Amino acid sequence: MLGEADGDAQRLTPGAPVRVQVTPSRCVSSACTDTVINVASIRASDDAEAGRFVVDALLCFAPRDPVLDRSCESPCETFNRRVTSDLTLIEGTNVVTLGGLEVTFVAPSTVPNDELCAGLSF
Repeated sequence: MLGEADGDAQRLTPGAPVRVQVTPSRCVSSACTDTVINVASIRASDDAEAGRFVVDALLCFAPRDPVLDRSCESPCETFNRRVTSDLTLIEGTNVVTLGGLEVTFVAPSTVPNDELCAGLSF
């Protein structure tokens, strides 16, 4: 979940657009991996409850054959996709979900960078 940058923090304000960043949970080398983020979108929750948002994302990784591509020893890189929706945060509790992951926060508030994260480990 991304708010408005405020130094080392993110400011979350009612009425601000819902913004998220989707990243893989492990380090990926672009020299060894073809990476495509096919779909990333934000929609209102199916239950239509105010302040509940669902992120849909599909990250695809296709390993390259290291025998054919000798450059496969490059350092890890960060692949991410930032998505901003037309939906807005409500005053009070907001919930953003992606698959089985969930981030709950209150607007208005200011939180340290990287605090509103959820992830799975490989």
